[in-house]
Amino acid sequence: KKDTQVRDKLIKKDSGVVIAPWLIHRHEEFWTNPHGFNPSRFEGEYKKDAYLPFGVGERICIGQGFAMQEAILILANILKTYKLELEEGFVPDVVGRLTVRSANGMRIKFSKREL
Repeated sequence: KKDTQVRDKLIKKDSGVVIAPWLIHRHEEFWTNPHGFNPSRFEGEYKKDAYLPFGVGERICIGQGFAMQEAILILANILKTYKLELEEGFVPDVVGRLTVRSANGMRIKFSKREL
């Protein structure tokens, strides 16, 4: 361990450093309209270090791989069975806690797909 210079900041040896995903996920350098609810922003190219939902480094969530596989399977089954639409006129009030969520819920209409 030693003192480290990061840009114009000196980080002293034994200092605590906190990564703040909430701030990184909403930084204008990485995202257009960073505070807006826009899931399609992940469809194109984005900077790898701009999205850290499971943390980073030595303390990255050990369940990351399992969570990603599980999420894909669950989402695939839901989308196979239902068509999802955001209720017309509804605007989520996005807030940051341990995870990102909507303070006013999510009003999603589920319609059974014809198989």
